[in-house]
Amino acid sequence: MAARAYRMFFATTSAPALTTVALPIETRTKRSPITPPTVCIDIIVCIHNALDDVRHCLNSIIKFTATNYTLILVDDGSAKPTQDFVASFANEFRARHIRHEQASGYTCAANAGIRAGNNPFVVLLNSDTVVGPEWLERLYTCIESDQNLAIVGPLSNCASWQSIPEIESKTGGDWADNPLPEGISPDAMATRIARDSARIYPRLSFINGFCQMIRRQSLHEVGLLDEASFPQGYGEENDLCCRLRAAGWQLAVADDVWVFHAQSKSYSNERRMNLCAAASENLARKHGMHNIEAGARQCRENIALKGIRARTFNIHDRFECISSGKIHFAGKKYYSFCHPPTLVAAPMSLFPKLEL
Repeated sequence: MAARAYRMFFATTSAPALTTVALPIETRTKRSPITPPTVCIDIIVCIHNALDDVRHCLNSIIKFTATNYTLILVDDGSAKPTQDFVASFANEFRARHIRHEQASGYTCAANAGIRAGNNPFVVLLNSDTVVGPEWLERLYTCIESDQNLAIVGPLSNCASWQSIPEIESKTGGDWADNPLPEGISPDAMATRIARDSARIYPRLSFINGFCQMIRRQSLHEVGLLDEASFPQGYGEENDLCCRLRAAGWQLAVADDVWVFHAQSKSYSNERRMNLCAAASENLARKHGMHNIEAGARQCRENIALKGIRARTFNIHDRFECISSGKIHFAGKKYYSFCHPPTLVAAPMSLFPKLEL
């Protein structure tokens, strides 16, 4: 009886005029294809000890980077085991090798790598990262989707605002380090994120420096990383983001890319916290605390990123459900019977206002 009444309601209710509503958010009805880079890209990895992380990082680049690129390795005063490995790796894979006998700090090392290349796009990649399939192609597709984009960066387990699913540690006082579930490798996680992504490329005020693709033209306009104010590599990327936004450039997250970040072992945790505190003071002095706080608030309250984080909470359950379903129903036939109702357009007044 209830079902019959339901059908009668839809069949007899008069249909008011439809209202067209323009939602205040960029959407894509169809995903554009991933674009292999049509130009060579400089990939710069700055290295200071932490040999195990360096091995994982460089091996992942070789394994998962199929497009045209130039690998530039900047060894910033590493001890002999790491020094020897980097030199051997550069020789085997024809990478450019820059060696600083004395550690100059991350920012100086990164600028040395940028100056050593001349390709139109630069990737600054921390040596404690692990990249996955199509990582470079997807970053390139993102940055080329809008010529106003100066920097794009991926999602990660540990990358401040770009972390998923959590951004803050549950114990408080630090960023979250979201461990991978047992049995899930970094490249498997990257593949799941790519398949699940809507590729909406959220705009942010700051892009974490652990992995950035930068349009070299934007660096010609605003200059390289600030070695004087941020020599050790904490705060230099936020300073660059501030300068680029002030010059009219935009920054975005490539939400179909996920890069594993192991957190730096080049510094102790105490040293990291001290460097972060000093960087915050320098940023406030250069750009004004109100601008820094406004940028952080935009990152924290970004509705697109909130949605991405919420969706990734259950990403593994969804993939396991799909996988088990394919196994369970493999080779079986099933039929679906559906009586289509007569749909009636409802006026927008029946729905709450959309706040996006």
